[in-house]
Amino acid sequence: RRILMVNGHGGNSPADALATEWMADHPGTRVKFHNWWNAPATWAKVQEIDPVGSHASWMENFPWTRLADVTLPDVQKIVPARPGKARLVGEEMRAVYRDGNYGGYYHRPDEEMLALWEVAVAETRALIEEGWD
Repeated sequence: RRILMVNGHGGNSPADALATEWMADHPGTRVKFHNWWNAPATWAKVQEIDPVGSHASWMENFPWTRLADVTLPDVQKIVPARPGKARLVGEEMRAVYRDGNYGGYYHRPDEEMLALWEVAVAETRALIEEGWD
C-alpha cells in the first residue's frame, strides 16, 4: 500500500515525522510526505517568477483560491524587519506581519500562477508514480 501526503502549509510539516513513525508500525505501507509548495522544481519556478514570494503572498493566490470582491494591493510588500527573537508567536507575529504576508507581491498574473501550478502538479504526479521501492 502507498500513501502520498500532499501538504500545502508549512505549519503542517511536523506531520512528516509522524508519517515516518506511523510507517514503522505498518509494515508493507509506504508513506511519502510532500510539501508541494517548496518541492525542488516548484520552488525553482517560484524563484523564477518572484524570489520574494512567501507566506500569504502571491504564492497562495491562485485563481481558484481568491476571495470574491476582494481587491489586493498592487505593491510588493517589503519583508518586515523582525525583532531579534528566533521565534515569534501569536500577537508578536501579528504585530510584525500584520496581514500575514511575509513579503512579496499580493498577486501575480494568472498566466504565471497557472505555469507554477503546472510544475507543481507534474512534480506531485511524478511522486505518485515513481520512487516507491
